Amino acid sequence: MKLFIAMALFAASCKLGGVASFHGPSISTGNAASSGSSSGGATGESPIVTIPDLHGLSHDDAIAAMRKAGITAELAEEFGPCSEQDLPHGRVCNQTPGPGQQSRSDLQISVWIQSDSPESTTPGVDGARYEMPDVIGMTEAQAKAKLAAAGFSDKDKFDVAYAWDCKQVDVICRSDPAPGETTTTRYNKVLYMGTPKDRPTSAHDLF
Repeated sequence: MKLFIAMALFAASCKLGGVASFHGPSISTGNAASSGSSSGGATGESPIVTIPDLHGLSHDDAIAAMRKAGITAELAEEFGPCSEQDLPHGRVCNQTPGPGQQSRSDLQISVWIQSDSPESTTPGVDGARYEMPDVIGMTEAQAKAKLAAAGFSDKDKFDVAYAWDCKQVDVICRSDPAPGETTTTRYNKVLYMGTPKDRPTSAHDLF
C-alpha cells in the first residue's frame, strides 16, 4: 500500500512539473511582445510643445516662430479683413490654438491673415484709408468724373441718395463722411443730392 501511494505521488509530481515547464516559457514570450509594442507606441508620439504668439507676424516670421517652438506642422492660412483696422496687410490677427496653449508638435495651426491694407491711401485697394473727396455743389455726372479721375471706382462704394432738404435739385449738397474726413474702401460713402418732394428718395450706386 505504501509503495502504491508513493508511486501515485511521484506520478502526480511529474504531471505538475510538466505543466509548469510548458506554460512558463509561453507566459514569458507574451510579456516580451507586449513590452515591445508599448515602447514603440511611446517612441512614435509627437512631443508636446507650447504654442507661440503669432499675432502681428508675417507668413515667414510665423513659420520661423513655429519651427523655433518645435512645431513641425504646416500653417493653415485664411485671408480676410481683421477687426484691428490698423494691422498692416499680410499680418496674423488671430490664431487657433491660441498662444501659450499646449499641443502636439505635429498638429496644424490655423491663422487669420489681414487682407486689408490700412497703410495704403490708394483708392480701390482693399481697406485703404484716404480723405473723403469734396464733391459738394456738383451734379452726379461732375462728381463721378472727378472721382474717376482721382482713381476711385466701384470698389470704393459711393452711393447717391436723393434728399428733400437740399436747396438745389440734382446737385450734391452734402456727403457722409464729410469732405476731408478719413474713410476706407470698405465704408459706404453717400452723396446726397437735391430732389423734388414728388421724386422717390431711393439710393443708387455712383459707379
